[in-house]
Amino acid sequence: MSEYDGHQYVGIDLHRRRSVIVRQDDNGVRLSTVRIANDPVALGLEIERAGSHPDVVVEATYGWYWAVDVLQAAGAEVHLAHPLGVKGFAYRRVKNDAKDAADLADLLRMGRLPESWIAPSEARELRELVRYRAKLVALRTGLKAQVHAVLAKAGILIAVSDLFGVDGRQQLEQTPLAGPYAQRMASLLKLIDVLDTEEALFTARRRPFLPEEGGLLAFATTRSGDHLFWNTGASDDPEEWPVMLMTTNVAVGVSEPWVDYEVPFLELLFTVLRTGVPHPGEPGGLLGPLSSQIRVWPPLAGAAPWSPPPAGTAVDARQHAALTEGSGLDAVMALVPPPLEPYLGEGTWEQVFERLGTRLPPDFVALAERYGAGNWSWWLDTSAPLSLDRPREQGLAATVEGMLDGYRQLRAAHPQHYPMPAWPEPGGFLPFASTIDGDQIGWCADGPPETWRVAVDPRHWDQGPPLPGDFTATLLTWLRGGPAESGFPGLTGRDLHPLDVMFFEPFGPGAPW
Repeated sequence: MSEYDGHQYVGIDLHRRRSVIVRQDDNGVRLSTVRIANDPVALGLEIERAGSHPDVVVEATYGWYWAVDVLQAAGAEVHLAHPLGVKGFAYRRVKNDAKDAADLADLLRMGRLPESWIAPSEARELRELVRYRAKLVALRTGLKAQVHAVLAKAGILIAVSDLFGVDGRQQLEQTPLAGPYAQRMASLLKLIDVLDTEEALFTARRRPFLPEEGGLLAFATTRSGDHLFWNTGASDDPEEWPVMLMTTNVAVGVSEPWVDYEVPFLELLFTVLRTGVPHPGEPGGLLGPLSSQIRVWPPLAGAAPWSPPPAGTAVDARQHAALTEGSGLDAVMALVPPPLEPYLGEGTWEQVFERLGTRLPPDFVALAERYGAGNWSWWLDTSAPLSLDRPREQGLAATVEGMLDGYRQLRAAHPQHYPMPAWPEPGGFLPFASTIDGDQIGWCADGPPETWRVAVDPRHWDQGPPLPGDFTATLLTWLRGGPAESGFPGLTGRDLHPLDVMFFEPFGPGAPW
């Protein structure tokens, strides 16, 4: 246990054989820098010196699994740094392991760390199997390409649809080749057989999907995100197709995520209503029984018969038009439809305003109410606007407080790089969102909130002047692929259309924004 008894932030620069660990206090003062050999015991002993439940950051780099498991078992709150978000480390004039670890701890402490999802061990195990199978298939594909190359060198063309099927293999083995080519062909076929055997171990449980003959046909998704399929191979009569369920909740630890109910959908629905059916992803392993009352999904309450659009009219014509027409929230919603049930949090705007000590721009409030917490095009993260003190959630108020504290410290240490004062000083910077690159998006809080302009605290270059518009207008310009603003890099790359890359991924309760 360290002599410092406060909360600690720990940055770890993880390598294959050795790692550097930097511990800091709440103010960023370095408490220790230690280099250890990569060993679970050594890492566990070192993290004990950080006190109770320290915040620890490790970059999602080669071989991070064991370190995260050890840290979590020791009671640490572990954060996984996104490699793309910290790529700017490579451009520093001074770069070493201790500096990398300290920078990770700084980003975490100031609320600017771009994070990756820490997959549970069950998901990692499934990933390992899928990725290994993909490696086997890639190796086998390379060997098959060599077989074609040997035949091409000999000017031999075997007229079969599948060279490696039953007929094709028989003809391959009977094809006369000169000595070295025959030797290479025999070796290639043996290796392909070995890989076929190994790959089969990982595909034995593979289930066919349409358009394969007799494949499964997806038709519904449960509220918890599990998928229902019809087994089209069980009967020629669609009314007799039995229902199968695949649970996507791999963290439940079930050995078999599939459930074959062996009955058609209506019969299954009656059973769910009356007694419930087995479901490995639900508490108690049972789905149902459900209430006999039917709740109409709000978006369908006023549904009417659908009429096809006139000939020559694109289905997404409104979205295309919004690329050049309209303004404000209406144009943003036309480009990127908001979620049907955005997650806002459990509080109220008045509680948020009171906690922050100020009201916020009305354009932002309206946008936040329609979209809630989520991510814009894998770049810009927005917190749940009304989430206050819910465990493991960092709502808007907490996000603002954390980033503002970090900005004050940076400005005090490097005023030449951070010309804007920190709020609540007049014209001060008030951050409220972050990007995958570690940039902070905020306002220049000058005058009433209705007049606040967007300001950016870029992570990799100096801070510039406020942008010309409010947040909604700036977001709209960015979505349309307009000219890059300071801190808002172009959304589209070469040969990409804005509609190909713009989206909003909503976050639900419990997401650690």
